[in-house]
Amino acid sequence: MPPGLGSASGPTFSSTCAAASTTPDPAEFVDDLVFGVRPDNRISVGRATTSPAAGTAALPVTVPGIETASVSGPGIVGASLDSARRRTHRFMIRARGADERTLRRKVRVTVRVTMT
Repeated sequence: MPPGLGSASGPTFSSTCAAASTTPDPAEFVDDLVFGVRPDNRISVGRATTSPAAGTAALPVTVPGIETASVSGPGIVGASLDSARRRTHRFMIRARGADERTLRRKVRVTVRVTMT
């Protein structure tokens, strides 16, 4: 049996175990990549809620970790937010230009949003 793993009578400890290294082993990271263990990098988008009085829509977006999420598209005001951890951002989508005039006139407009 390898040293430090114990025996039938109970665990054994050696003085060499106390000097453990706190730096991560780069080989473990490479092993994770080789065997397909990857961090979750999916961005999920919720349902937009509108505010007719303000002429905006709030779009909830959940980012997985350290990332910059941004929304853009023709006819909307672009926005971007930085994240240092997994969290849900609420992007405020506001029309501009011809889409904004259509929104004011007809109280409804459809825009296409690109998220990165």
